[in-house]
Amino acid sequence: MGREDRPFAAVRSEARGFTLIELLVVIAIIMVLISLLMPALGKSRDAARRVICLTNHQQIATALTTYTTANKDLAPREGTVDRDNPAWRRLYVSWAVALRPYLDSRIDPNNDPDDLFADTPFYKDPARPSDSHRLHYVVNSFPFLAPGVVDLGGWNDWRLRRGLTRMDQIISPGSTVYLTEFGNDPGGVIANWLRSEPMTDAAQAQLHDIWHPTHIQEGSLYFRVATRRHGMGSNVAYFDGHAATLKRDEMIDINTWDDRDYGSKRAWFFSLPEYN
Repeated sequence: MGREDRPFAAVRSEARGFTLIELLVVIAIIMVLISLLMPALGKSRDAARRVICLTNHQQIATALTTYTTANKDLAPREGTVDRDNPAWRRLYVSWAVALRPYLDSRIDPNNDPDDLFADTPFYKDPARPSDSHRLHYVVNSFPFLAPGVVDLGGWNDWRLRRGLTRMDQIISPGSTVYLTEFGNDPGGVIANWLRSEPMTDAAQAQLHDIWHPTHIQEGSLYFRVATRRHGMGSNVAYFDGHAATLKRDEMIDINTWDDRDYGSKRAWFFSLPEYN
């Protein structure tokens, strides 16, 4: 008797669904496959984030080169709002404010939009834990007196930190770090500090720099760099315009940040005729 001649009940019995045990076996197999794929997918995601962040570093480094060409060979670094002299608001300009017009054609180089860095994907690290910070990078503003020796006077006098720096003072731009990734802000310590500052781009760009040994000291309340944002290291940009990834041990080594521009300098450019 052919299938087409069998009773309906017999055909129906052959077309039964999965049993509960069979269904559980299938689900178990799927879960095993997912568990095998997840690490690979996670690594691919992390690799993609590292590349995006590294590209941001490269863009910022390129903007630095363009800025120095257009601005008397001066490289922007630490920025501070001098409340005693508002006219100097853009003179001691931070890297984030100075370079933004060279990364976004909508921004006027002579006027800050004061939008607190909204819509600035080039300043965002996709691997950084989400918080209120819109700037995800910090600039190297260490004022070295001698190899391995930082001018600690910068703690009380912001003019001793490295602000605008002539590129010809950077002896080895290809090996001198300019920018790196901003560390996590547990408890929102830095975020709360910034809330006490004026809601302007210039003021909010403060604290996104490193100029004191505690800024690279793990466990310090003032720790500002990411040491293992991407696996065993983090990304950096150099003064010569290239970007790379450094290991954790290099990130916390004071010699990594040495620009070889030695000696105490109290905002030397304030004495230049064009700034008076």
